[in-house]
Amino acid sequence: MVDGAEPERLAASLGIAEDHVGASDPAGGSETTPGGSGCAGDGVRRAGHASIFSVARSGSQRARPTTGVFDQGKPAVRRGRKARGLVTDDEMARLPTATSTRAALSGYDKEVTSVMPMVIHPRIGRNVRRLATLTATLACFGGAGVAQAACPTAPTTAAFAKFGDTAQYSLAPGGSFEPGQAAWTLNGNSIVAGNETHYLNSPDDANSLSIQSGTSVVSPEICVDATTPFLRLVAKKPTKGNIKVEALYTDDLGVPKVKTLGSVIQGGLNANGDYSDWAPSPALKLSTLLPLAKFATGTMTVQLRLTAAAEPGAWQVDDVFIDPYRS
Repeated sequence: MVDGAEPERLAASLGIAEDHVGASDPAGGSETTPGGSGCAGDGVRRAGHASIFSVARSGSQRARPTTGVFDQGKPAVRRGRKARGLVTDDEMARLPTATSTRAALSGYDKEVTSVMPMVIHPRIGRNVRRLATLTATLACFGGAGVAQAACPTAPTTAAFAKFGDTAQYSLAPGGSFEPGQAAWTLNGNSIVAGNETHYLNSPDDANSLSIQSGTSVVSPEICVDATTPFLRLVAKKPTKGNIKVEALYTDDLGVPKVKTLGSVIQGGLNANGDYSDWAPSPALKLSTLLPLAKFATGTMTVQLRLTAAAEPGAWQVDDVFIDPYRS
């Protein structure tokens, strides 16, 4: 540890030119940094332009960097046989470590030997914390808003229980094709006498829908949310045929879109039922195929479009049901 010796005496012992010591203070004094700086400590003194780098070789002994000179704020490494007092291989010089530039320049008064790694802990700003809190709060209110904006509930029944499906279903708007219900857009097709023979909606029903080959019909508007994952209907066609079921909707940007929900297929390798007589369709996906998350309310208004493929013969359709999930 270097004691409080004057810079001139220390410079002489190290072989450093005198004109590099005390140049900043004509009186030969040194400057003391004010206390409480929070860097290397209080009372650290700076003397002249002396630094911590100097390299020289003397005889066969190899010198290691110990001290040197700062010239105009830049380190100037001194080499040569005129340098004296350099540490050799037997006395390995350890570069002082410090937590600040001032401590690095205080070699005349204090030897800093402890290695203090700098650890930077990221700090979250007050505004960031406030924003996170606000976002979480809005998310909570947003979730509540979606729940409050769910589709209106409708009466339900286990309409397909006789076919092993005990889920509760509600009739789609105009889904039984009886008088007084919301009307479908028929596009040249017709509602005919003769109900499906299972009477899934009511024993009093008497009508069904006829869809000609290569044509389509469109339902009234239907409210859909996360609690309406499936739909089913009853259909009949004695010969081979296919009905494509689609959802028509307007997306969150106001663009009309069409989403295929599935098909009702009679005959062939892809048949999903025997519709030579009245039979229920498979459960076709509904809300699970729609972009509900893009709407702030979590609900969408859709219309079902049923399109008969161009095989000979007409389809008959009846009792279109929506499966409303109930917890």
